Amino acid sequence: MNTKQLSSIITFGVIALIAITVFILRKTDYSYLTNECDKIASDIIREHEVNTETPLRTTHKSVSGLRKKAQSIEKEFLLPQRQSLPEIKKSFISSTAFKPVRLGKIQKKQTKKEHLLILDFFYKGLKLYRLILRQKIVLADIALVIDDWGYSNKVLRKSLSLGIPLTYAVLPCLPYSTRIAQIASDSGHEVILHLPLEPHNAQKHPLEKNTIFTSMSKEKIESIIKDAMASVPNLKGINNHMGSKATESEYVLNILFDQIKKNSLYFLDSCTSNKTLVTQAALQKGISFIRRDVFIDNVSSKDYIKGQLLIAKNIAAEKGKVIAIGHAKDLTLDTLQEIIPELEREGFRFVLLSALLNDIKPPAAE
Repeated sequence: MNTKQLSSIITFGVIALIAITVFILRKTDYSYLTNECDKIASDIIREHEVNTETPLRTTHKSVSGLRKKAQSIEKEFLLPQRQSLPEIKKSFISSTAFKPVRLGKIQKKQTKKEHLLILDFFYKGLKLYRLILRQKIVLADIALVIDDWGYSNKVLRKSLSLGIPLTYAVLPCLPYSTRIAQIASDSGHEVILHLPLEPHNAQKHPLEKNTIFTSMSKEKIESIIKDAMASVPNLKGINNHMGSKATESEYVLNILFDQIKKNSLYFLDSCTSNKTLVTQAALQKGISFIRRDVFIDNVSSKDYIKGQLLIAKNIAAEKGKVIAIGHAKDLTLDTLQEIIPELEREGFRFVLLSALLNDIKPPAAE
C-alpha cells in the first residue's frame, strides 16, 4: 500500500467518522408535537369556558436530550369559579388526542387564595408542554337576576354570552315571554315569573296588563296568577314587578303564596317597599323565600352600575352571598360583561338564585 492509498483510506475514514458522529449527535426537533399539545389542550379547556386568548402567562424554552430537542411551552390560565377542576382533570385523562405524547402525573396544589391543577406532557423523556390552571378559592356567591323580559328578545343573545348562571325574571303573557323562558331554561339558566303587583300611587306608573290589585277578588287574583304562570314555562320561582302596595298586603300575599306552595316554587322579594310583609307571610305559609339586596341599574349610567356592583361585592364579602337585580338593557349587560371577569378573578362565584335558598328554612306548614 503506497502513501497515496493510505492517505485516501485515512481521509475516507475521517469522513465516515464525522458522518457517523453527525448522525449520532443530530437531534430530531419535536416542536411540532409541542404545538399540537397546545392546540389540543386549548380545545379542552375552551369547553370549560376558559378564555384561551388571554393566558395569565406564557413562557417558551428549549429542551433537549439524546438525539432529540424541542421548544417547550408553559401556559397558565384562570378557571372560572363555576367550572370544576376534577371535571377538567377527567377530560384530560380520558382524551386520546395527545398520543403519542404522554400525560404525566397530574399535580394538585392549594394556597390560601387558590387551587392549582398542573398537567405535564412528555415525549421520549422531553417535557414538551405544561398547563397550569388556577382557580380562586370562593370568597362569596353572587346571584344575578335580570328583570323585565318578555317585550323583546333583542338583548337575549347578549345575556346568554355573559357566560355565567343567570336568573331570568320574565313578565307574563307578552310576545316573547314563552320563547325567552324556554331558551333561557334550555341554556341552563333559571326562570322565574316577574309578576306585576300593585304599587303605591298606581295612577302615576305605567302598569302591565293584568297587574294584581289589592282590591281584586280572590278568584280574580288566582286567575291572573294561573294565566301568568302558564305563559312562562319551566318556572322555579316568582318575584314581584313593582308591588310596593301589594307586598304590604297580607290578603294578596296569602293568595299568591298558596299558589306558590301548590306549585313548589320559591318567592324572591324585590323589596320595593320597606314595609314589605313577605317574610312574615312566607314563614306562615311555609314557602321558600329570599330577599333582594341591591338594584344595580336604577340609573342609566355605566358608572352608577359599576358603583352598585361594588356595593353588591362588598355585601357578598361580608355575608358570603348577595342577590343583585338588574334589567334587560344593553347598558346593564355591557357593564356586566366588563365587570364579571374582574369579580371572578377576585374569587366571587356567580350562581343561580335557587342556590342561595339553602339558608332559608321556613317551618313546615300547619
